[in-house]
Amino acid sequence: MTAVDVDPMLFAGHRCWTGPELLAHEFPPLRWIVPGLVPAGLSLLVGAPKVGKSWAALDVALAVAAGGRALGGIGVEAGGVLYLALEDGPRRVADRMRMLLGTRAASKRFHAFTDWPHGVDAARATWQWCTDHPDIRLVVVDTLARVRPQRSKGGNSYDEDTAALIPWQELAERFKVASC
Repeated sequence: MTAVDVDPMLFAGHRCWTGPELLAHEFPPLRWIVPGLVPAGLSLLVGAPKVGKSWAALDVALAVAAGGRALGGIGVEAGGVLYLALEDGPRRVADRMRMLLGTRAASKRFHAFTDWPHGVDAARATWQWCTDHPDIRLVVVDTLARVRPQRSKGGNSYDEDTAALIPWQELAERFKVASC
């Protein structure tokens, strides 16, 4: 095959948009899980260690489960939450919940796991969870390192991280949830 020989099946099943088509298309509005901050889709909460990422994620998860206010003041719609606290035990999650909730009760829509399958099975298990819980709005994975496949020796970390995130992005798109 030369550079000019193109297999017509190469693009089969793929949608090509022209510039005018993209501009003319009426896309549905974004579904915001935390308005102005976390849309449905794949989001990454990144930062240096011990700056409060896990606390912020738990605060958002508790607010979404209850339909309350996230991060001190952003009103959120209630929905199911899958919270994978994979670096914590149940005692630590409960202690943090008590601190964040104060006198408020925890919602039954908040579901926490402190262990979960790894690698490809992590995304499969999460897909099944979302299928079984149609009210799901938010999936929090704390942390990616606990569910991603092991890095290969000499592999490219950017390519491996990108590949590890593909099933999570597909999950978020399929179920119209935020996956963080």
